[in-house]
Amino acid sequence: RHLVQHLPAMACHETKRSWLILSIAFAGVAMLWLFNPGICGVGFSRSTIIARVDSTPAEESLLTGIPPWVPIAIKPERIASGCLSALRCNATCLEKVACEEKEVKLCFWDQTARCTCRFRPELPTEWGRSIQPSVKLKQSMQQPIAILMGGQTRSLASAFVQATWRVLLKKLSQNAKVVVFAVLSRKSSTKGVNGTTVFEPADLERMLDNITRGIGEWRGLFPMECNWDEAASLVTDPALNFILSPPVHLKKLRSSGQSNAYRSRVVGFDMMLRFEADHFERFGHVLFVRPDSVLEFGAKPFDDLAKCSDVIYVINDVFAAMPRNLAPYFATHLATFRSFTGLGPGLPLQMHVVEFRQKFSNLTGREFVGGAWILPTVHLSHYGVPWVGKDADMSHAELPCKDNTYLVKHIWLIRNLPMLNASWNPKVCRARDPGAAAAIENYSQRMGIIDK
Repeated sequence: RHLVQHLPAMACHETKRSWLILSIAFAGVAMLWLFNPGICGVGFSRSTIIARVDSTPAEESLLTGIPPWVPIAIKPERIASGCLSALRCNATCLEKVACEEKEVKLCFWDQTARCTCRFRPELPTEWGRSIQPSVKLKQSMQQPIAILMGGQTRSLASAFVQATWRVLLKKLSQNAKVVVFAVLSRKSSTKGVNGTTVFEPADLERMLDNITRGIGEWRGLFPMECNWDEAASLVTDPALNFILSPPVHLKKLRSSGQSNAYRSRVVGFDMMLRFEADHFERFGHVLFVRPDSVLEFGAKPFDDLAKCSDVIYVINDVFAAMPRNLAPYFATHLATFRSFTGLGPGLPLQMHVVEFRQKFSNLTGREFVGGAWILPTVHLSHYGVPWVGKDADMSHAELPCKDNTYLVKHIWLIRNLPMLNASWNPKVCRARDPGAAAAIENYSQRMGIIDK
């Protein structure tokens, strides 16, 4: 009925009988479309039609075969409005609107923040499923947490980086069940350095065993480099499969590096959805991480997560943490990249990147400071999802959660490819910041990872 109610109005003289027959017929075609994407090339969630908040009518999605997760029209005005709301509407501002448990809060800026409550988005994998905790939680335990790790393996191969992950996962597991969903590319390279390393699946399995043993559990997929075809073959959700299946003439665009990491997040999210469906269990929080990063959280990470309950906390495009109900928005940020590069024949490039950046800057008074114009925050701003954090190219300062809370104290990227089981060495850190190696060493000594 959600599909039917969005159809253009039928002729006013249509009889009830004819209307009923047409409705049933269209519903049947729609169900075939949604559950068998091969018919029209795509299936998508019925509830996302309701949750959609862009100015393009839902009918347009039905006619074009493009699901609401993929923006059909890139409009600088809309993205600027969502961005300004994130930058100007703090925790006190967000608290003025209270949403029900099954709703999400989406905000845009029009002289002031305008927030509305929308039905919590669901993907086809979630339809009709009753998701409840599989076991009764102890009073001291939080809802389980999903760690979605994706991208090039790189320094995760070192014993040192594995030890830093063990410290973080152990801290999180003190208050909650932790499950790691890893999509690790077997082929890895060091940024700015020629040559690649190819890991065997058994090597990657040992790495995941090392970081989770006695702490939590893991699920993993190991594509060679997570290109478009590989990524699409690994997901089962029709909407996610569509995002990973661009037209042939676009598949050569961004087939490595940054976009591979973006695709791995979609694959990891699909794994998480299947895990929830199989275990009748919904995660409380979702973290998206890179395997070649070292993260330092505060002393009480779950208290900090609770203070970020209405927002997605992002650090550039390398880390994000969010409540489960907002996770579909972040997991699908690759969709906006697809919109910028052209959706396919008959749906060409909506707006040139340079033109978009100029219009966005004129509307917000902010420049993209890092050159990465298609960060996840652009996608989140399109849908009005509140976000905070730091190193977003459209924001110069770190935006805190409630009570001036900063979820991540430090994050370091270790892009190098050390030998398997390599121990700590300052040269392992190939960072732009000359003091990064010393800072990581200091952190590691405080955590007991390495000796002083």
